[in-house]
Amino acid sequence: MKWNSRLVTALSMMAVVFTVVPTHATSCRKNGRIVWKGFVFADFSTSAIYASDADGADVQQLTFPDAGTEDDLPKWSPDGSRIVFERGFPTGLPALVIEGMKWDGTGLHEIGDCSGNCLGNLGPDYSPSAAEIAFDKVLGTDADHATNENIWVMNADGTNPRQLTKETIDQAADVEPAWSPDGKWIAFTRQTPTAQALFLIRPDGTGLHRLTKWFINAGGADWSPDGKLIAFESYRDCCAGHVSQVYTISTEGSGTMHQLTSDGRNIEPGWSPNGKKIVFAHQPGKGPNQFADIYEMNADGTDIVTIITTDLWESEPEWGTHTEENSEFR
Repeated sequence: MKWNSRLVTALSMMAVVFTVVPTHATSCRKNGRIVWKGFVFADFSTSAIYASDADGADVQQLTFPDAGTEDDLPKWSPDGSRIVFERGFPTGLPALVIEGMKWDGTGLHEIGDCSGNCLGNLGPDYSPSAAEIAFDKVLGTDADHATNENIWVMNADGTNPRQLTKETIDQAADVEPAWSPDGKWIAFTRQTPTAQALFLIRPDGTGLHRLTKWFINAGGADWSPDGKLIAFESYRDCCAGHVSQVYTISTEGSGTMHQLTSDGRNIEPGWSPNGKKIVFAHQPGKGPNQFADIYEMNADGTDIVTIITTDLWESEPEWGTHTEENSEFR
């Protein structure tokens, strides 16, 4: 669930040259379980967090929200022991809060404060050390009058919140932070009234700069384990018959981009811990329902296979390091 709608209008299209991504180092981390957001009912009123093995086996529902509540954007802690996510409520304030739990869904608790003029905390992501959580906070006078949505950082227990970006809602909304593997940068999506792009900022609030061009309408950043690439989705549904696809972009200064998908609508990519694969949500763009399912592919876009498919909608996949072998240590 997102606080604000995708702020995209028709843009003039520009020519882009996409080149092949150079080979990059993979990580020694093992691929573990995958978590995702799945709707419980076909009316899209209620969503929960689910988990499975990397091949789609052993599916488990981890959260059991009340009717009308949406659990969304799950993120693993680096060691695979914990999961954070956003919970959106159908009525009342705050409208969204950040929840944390153990890998198996136990120990559910709210993280961070959302009182006073806070309308919602959302989009959490652990730092590489798991000592901090980046998130976006919505402030305003009431549910219909948000004044700003910016990137914040807090300790993993919810204490010591501090604001990084300082845009007003009429200028931009900063959402969906993603921490770099070395902890030196946070990527996020900046949404303006006419377009959106990926930006980078340091955890102390310095070094703010744009990574992608505005007309790409990029969002949903996820860093490769070696930090050399960011996978993202391009919201190009607005114009010229395009639909959203998954891309990667170099973080090393060249800005080289590579389109990984082309068939149907493909969104919300996430790297495997070993850096060899990418998990994402795929919407076929045909048939009576067009519900999204969870797919995976090699990091170069080849060998696309289905992991999770049901009669409902699955999206926002996140690949973690938790495996059956390390369960006894959690």
